[in-house]
Amino acid sequence: MKLSATAITGAIAVIATMSVFALVRWHVGRTAIDAWVLVATMAHLLSADDAAKIGGPLTAQEMATIRQFSRAEVERALADLRINVTDKRNAFWRVSVVGTTRGNPTFKYPFAAAGESHVFGPLGSWGSVGFLVLAHNAIEYAPPSASRHDIVHRDRTRRRACGGS
Repeated sequence: MKLSATAITGAIAVIATMSVFALVRWHVGRTAIDAWVLVATMAHLLSADDAAKIGGPLTAQEMATIRQFSRAEVERALADLRINVTDKRNAFWRVSVVGTTRGNPTFKYPFAAAGESHVFGPLGSWGSVGFLVLAHNAIEYAPPSASRHDIVHRDRTRRRACGGS
């Protein structure tokens, strides 16, 4: 029995498609995606009320500590995934820490969105985290006996108390 040219062409197309799909799947399964996290300096100003509650604006050393903890927390959260937290600005995913996100304009600080993201599928994505909202919540919901040091080091102190690193 002789196969027609259409049947042979169709079989070749199916085999080629399956091969390309298998190759892409194999590559994706072994490739890590880069994520860039920027924790800038200028965006981290406290509101006057929040600064008064903790005894003044954050110092440069406190901001360095917050940046270090923030980066470590992102790395810890992504540790089990094939995602490399990198300093490359052209990473597939980009997240920046800003004063406030643009978010929903009807929300007003301190009730603004704590973060926002924009996903563009195979083109990557970008997002932002609003420092003012998170700092306000850390100050507002800290125990009454919490010192300034406790608030700045909040996540790390809590993990140590629970036996974490």
